[in-house]
Amino acid sequence: GWAMFGSLSFVPLFVQAVLGTSATSAGSTLTPMLLGWVGSSIIGSRALLYTSYRTIVLIGSVLLTLGAFLMTRATSDVTQLQLMINLGLMGVGMGFAVSPFLIAVQSYVKRRDMGAATSTLTFSRSIGGTLGVSVMGAVLSARLASALLAAGLDPDTVSLNSLLDPLASSNAAAGLNGTLRDALAISMQSVFLIAFVAAALALLVSLL
Repeated sequence: GWAMFGSLSFVPLFVQAVLGTSATSAGSTLTPMLLGWVGSSIIGSRALLYTSYRTIVLIGSVLLTLGAFLMTRATSDVTQLQLMINLGLMGVGMGFAVSPFLIAVQSYVKRRDMGAATSTLTFSRSIGGTLGVSVMGAVLSARLASALLAAGLDPDTVSLNSLLDPLASSNAAAGLNGTLRDALAISMQSVFLIAFVAAALALLVSLL
């Protein structure tokens, strides 16, 4: 949850502000992740008829970790297609991991506890996502301020609106926008690194 929901929250900002796309294009970048999640959830559930929970979970955790690792290498030169592939891997990994956990929990508790067990699992994933977005947001803010200071800009006098608003962008200096993009790209790498660490920890726990 930490790795997935954190990435879902910040990837559109990266695509729109750093790559200079529209809000619609930024949103569409998440499509492979969401479709991969749904599709692999269905496949993973069916695969449990032929193999163990642990096998499916490990496949999912490895794909999630791989996708998160590739996201840490995203710079201002990355293409939108590369991001979609990386996010697709994360989505497929999440789908493979979620279904076996859910079915395993529901299979091994008493019927009268099934509702509580299922909701606890979902609650855990939601809490992970909430903490992930909060921590990543704080790190992004601190890292961006540091990068702007290193570039000789006062963070309190600089706004990212010029990267998000076409009207503001047309009235802003191109050099300033380039500096902002570079600073944001560097800051985003820290965010994606946190997602990768979270995914790696999930893989480690799955191995146990």
